[in-house]
Amino acid sequence: MTSVRVSVSPSHLGFTVDGQYFTGAATFQWPVGSKHVLSAPSSVPGLTLGTQYGFNGWRVNSDSELQQGQPLIIAADPAIAQYTAEYSTQYRIRLSFSGIAGSVYAGGTRYTSTVDLWVNAGKALDLEAVPNPGWVCAGWRAPYIESGFTATLVATRPLTVSPNFVPVQRVRLETSPPGLRMMADRTLTPTPTVLEWGYDTAHILSPVSPQYDLQGRRWVFSKWSDGAPATRTYKVPVGDREERLVAEFVLGAPMTFATNPPGLKLVVDGRDDWYGGYNFSWGVGEIHTVEAPLEQNDKNGRKWVFRGWSNGGTAAQEVTVTEDHLHDGTRLTAEYALMGRLTLQASVPGLTATVDGEPCAMPCTLDRMAGTTVEISVPGSLEAGDGARFGFEGWSDAAGDALRTMAFDTEARVLTANYGVMYQLAVTADPPEGAAFLCEPPSPDGFYRSGTRVVVRAEERPGFRFRRLEGDLNGDVASGVVEMSGPRFVRAIYDPVPYIAPSGVRNAAGETPLEAVAANSAISIYGASLASAVEIGPDNPLAQSLAGVTVRVNDRVLPLLFVSPEQINAQLPYDLEPGEYTLAVWQENRAEVKSTFTVARNAPGLFQNIVDEVPWAVALHPDGSPVTAEAPARRGEVVTVYGTGFGPTVPPAVHGFAVPDTPAFTLADPVELVAGERVLEPQWIGLEPGRVAVNAFRFVVAQELPSGAVPLLLRVNGVASNSVQLAVE
Repeated sequence: MTSVRVSVSPSHLGFTVDGQYFTGAATFQWPVGSKHVLSAPSSVPGLTLGTQYGFNGWRVNSDSELQQGQPLIIAADPAIAQYTAEYSTQYRIRLSFSGIAGSVYAGGTRYTSTVDLWVNAGKALDLEAVPNPGWVCAGWRAPYIESGFTATLVATRPLTVSPNFVPVQRVRLETSPPGLRMMADRTLTPTPTVLEWGYDTAHILSPVSPQYDLQGRRWVFSKWSDGAPATRTYKVPVGDREERLVAEFVLGAPMTFATNPPGLKLVVDGRDDWYGGYNFSWGVGEIHTVEAPLEQNDKNGRKWVFRGWSNGGTAAQEVTVTEDHLHDGTRLTAEYALMGRLTLQASVPGLTATVDGEPCAMPCTLDRMAGTTVEISVPGSLEAGDGARFGFEGWSDAAGDALRTMAFDTEARVLTANYGVMYQLAVTADPPEGAAFLCEPPSPDGFYRSGTRVVVRAEERPGFRFRRLEGDLNGDVASGVVEMSGPRFVRAIYDPVPYIAPSGVRNAAGETPLEAVAANSAISIYGASLASAVEIGPDNPLAQSLAGVTVRVNDRVLPLLFVSPEQINAQLPYDLEPGEYTLAVWQENRAEVKSTFTVARNAPGLFQNIVDEVPWAVALHPDGSPVTAEAPARRGEVVTVYGTGFGPTVPPAVHGFAVPDTPAFTLADPVELVAGERVLEPQWIGLEPGRVAVNAFRFVVAQELPSGAVPLLLRVNGVASNSVQLAVE
């Protein structure tokens, strides 16, 4: 016995074994060598209209070729374990037509009337429509199928197709002059000729232009007899009379247009896209326009400028074809000149150059006529983050200035602005006024090219003592070397120490010609760290200590007007004899600092208000209002001018206290006031009541004084003061 399995694909179909019907699959136990009959329907209706299953054959085992026997007679064989009836899905393709107009070949078989064909899904079916005499095929009536009398259809669903047979119309094609050719449905056709085309069908007609007749004459198309465009779609009318179409030609001349250099564009009759160049055949009497663009680029991107036509015409001109052109035609050449090209680029992105004052984002291409010059500049630097930037290092042609002039020739050149990375060296002192820094090599803004080694020295300023360096330099040495491989920071820490500047003891009114001060005058002491804070003392009596600061001359403590870190104002005793003295400033928790100065009998100084760098006198009108440029002194009025250091008074004043109203403390020495070129006599000169160490000079404003700013200076015993300006109306 042997076991045999019989099945069908698809599995819902059926088959018979020895006359008994089965569906899906069945297994049999047969004696070896016994005979059996297998059969399956040739076709089975499908699940939808227009579909069916078509029997393909029996497959023995799983890898054999199909056997077409129907029915299939077999003998039970242990080597054969399976038989499968295989079916394919088929679609109905209905050819619907009448045999009166023609026939149809489908898959090589001729059909003369409507027929249903069953085609396996996905298979192609070749169709050909053959019209009977008096008819033509104008395509097929079916979706997804190309027009024409032949077609290929792929079976993807049930479909009905019909050949479109239409009656023919006779169309006569002629040329004037006779015997020339034309294109009919893209086919070269001699004339005259009569073509049979179906009613209401469309055909493409076009002239062959230019073309030559048997005598070698050139003819160009002029027009159709019905005025249609040169290339036309002709729709065949319905009728029984012969149609006549005539293509009219005229004698033509060869017309050639060119550029020097070759390959540039021309605009002919409004177009610059003529295939094959600018070689034309134009008919006698025709008028055409030819234009040479004033500027254009060649295929390499180089710019050319129009210089003129070979016939001397304008850039845009009309060309009229005459009989003189018939033999040799004409050739016109547009002459162009090459412009020089300069491409500006930078070694870093995002840079914009300035060309003749206008911005030009790089890469920037400039086209100019040879001999033209342009001025080019690029930024000296470009930000690259905190403490970093790109610095200009020079041009690729070795020029070193960011601003330069370039001259153009006909060459194309590339010029690169090269930039290098630069880092900032930030140096600071704590406190800021404590030091000055020396960097070698120097930099105007603290930026250095990457890799530069910089020697940094911190030099302490008067009034400060170096403690240490912090940041990228560390230690108790006030110098070091940093390598600029990135942003660098150095801070010098200083401790304040008292300091009096050389010649730091001066007249409180300001700079005077005499480097000395007078007894009973107000003095200023200049330096650094002289006090920890600003403090102004009382008006009367003056304090001998402010903010923990005292000032001594030899062993005498001076009255103080105010103290600050950079300046102390004090009053000298009235009884100091002329000569050299030592002044000492002492403050709590700090070392005492000393300086020598000179006392003279007379060391006058006039107080001043600095306005726009002009030293105006401190002066009052009789009503106590200040004399200013807006409220000048009037001629004939009494004006008071103030200063200090004029010299001893009668009687002597007590230092440290405001001058009382009485008695009058009058200057003991002779004095004169010089106003411009005039010497004015004082009404009175001495110490101002209610003030400390302030001298007053009252005088009448003379009629002869000029208007405007009049220079004033004081001489006491021949010793001159500083000069100030008095506003006179």
